[in-house]
Amino acid sequence: MKCLWCGGNLLFWQQLKDIHHSLYPYSVDYGYCGTCGSLGQMPPLTSQELGKSYPEGYWVERQHPSLLKRMALWYQKKIMAYDHGLFVRSVFRTLKSKRILEIGPGRGDFLKWAQDRGALVKGWERAPQAVRFLINRGLAAESVVLEDTQNWPDPEDPWDLIIGFHVLEHLVDPTEVVAALLSRMAANGILIFQLPRADSYQARIFGKHWFGLEVPRHVSIPTYLGIERWRTNLNLDKIGEKHFSLRDNASAMLLSLFSSLEPNRQDNCGLNLLGYFFGVWLFQPLAWVEAKMAKGGTIMLALRLKKY
Repeated sequence: MKCLWCGGNLLFWQQLKDIHHSLYPYSVDYGYCGTCGSLGQMPPLTSQELGKSYPEGYWVERQHPSLLKRMALWYQKKIMAYDHGLFVRSVFRTLKSKRILEIGPGRGDFLKWAQDRGALVKGWERAPQAVRFLINRGLAAESVVLEDTQNWPDPEDPWDLIIGFHVLEHLVDPTEVVAALLSRMAANGILIFQLPRADSYQARIFGKHWFGLEVPRHVSIPTYLGIERWRTNLNLDKIGEKHFSLRDNASAMLLSLFSSLEPNRQDNCGLNLLGYFFGVWLFQPLAWVEAKMAKGGTIMLALRLKKY
């Protein structure tokens, strides 16, 4: 098996199970790349197998969540706007009239934030229920299987910005998908991706219990070296990177220890949600130190096609 990030050979690491949602009953073999250290399934699960591993409501919340659940969703939206929006603003001073495509937008929190600031937005989601939810929020959306690049919707006007927060690690071939996205970008268009890092301090400390593995929904998890070789192979310049995520890094630490606190679980009670919020802020200082040492649990990248 080949590494999806650098093309090196995958060496067997260990068998892992779905310990966070317990939906996929079988063990999955994961390997590590002998060249860049990235992790990956060997072999990757099929689309049908992966589809069975996503919990109900993974993309969108229930129709009538509890008061605490609504508070949790409000909190996530605010953190998304601050955390992701701040990084996007560092690349684009203004979003007004910019054409933005988000792959895997989920509930559409970022798209809604960008649309409110004058951007022309669209979301591509695999799940029809997620597309319906996005449309009901007043967002343009289409049902698209990212890895089926030959059957993508007909090309529109080029996109100024294409974003994927925690999407590439779910794909069997992230290189093919990104190469196809590049063909639909405007001149000087920018890609922004956020990914978990297999060489982060939290990944090394928690090992097979690290929440960032999210077996089997994460097909591959890159290291920093893997990402660098991947973007070089795609002829992409890096114009920005961020190692700290207020929304994700401390959360992954907490959930590596207490997975039952995950706020997106449909069976979560109010007490667990309160425990999640308290625990996340307890871990924020550790996440900040980890990021300052450039070993954060996630990395956010802004990329642009090289010019000659």
